Amino acid sequence: MKPADPQTTALITASAAEFMPACGGCRAPLRQPCFPADVAFALVRAEFGIARDDLISAQRTDRLVTARAYFVWVLATLGKRRSYPEIGALLGGRDHSTIINLHRKAIGLRLRNAAFAAACLRIGTRWRNQGALPDACTRH
Repeated sequence: MKPADPQTTALITASAAEFMPACGGCRAPLRQPCFPADVAFALVRAEFGIARDDLISAQRTDRLVTARAYFVWVLATLGKRRSYPEIGALLGGRDHSTIINLHRKAIGLRLRNAAFAAACLRIGTRWRNQGALPDACTRH
């Protein structure tokens, strides 16, 4: 497998850091659980109108691929990062390389597609704000 180019690696890192909850006092990153898969499936249904069975199907329409990219972005970016093989298993047993490509597609869509970027921002902001601590913390 070819290693990711430096630009892609930087985008992935920046994407994850943007939505990492931080302590209100010291700004240190907070430990988060994995984003719940059932919630991610529900988000795809709400944002794209696509049911879980369609999301994990073998169909490859543009709309389904975009919805899968969103699903991958949510699970790979928010909370404790899930592995690509784990996300692939959730998406009907897809190979990790397919999930890597979907993650790259999601990053590209965030840069080029305002509606996709807005959907990511909405859930990312909600997730980050759930873990916010008061400004004066004594312990994480």
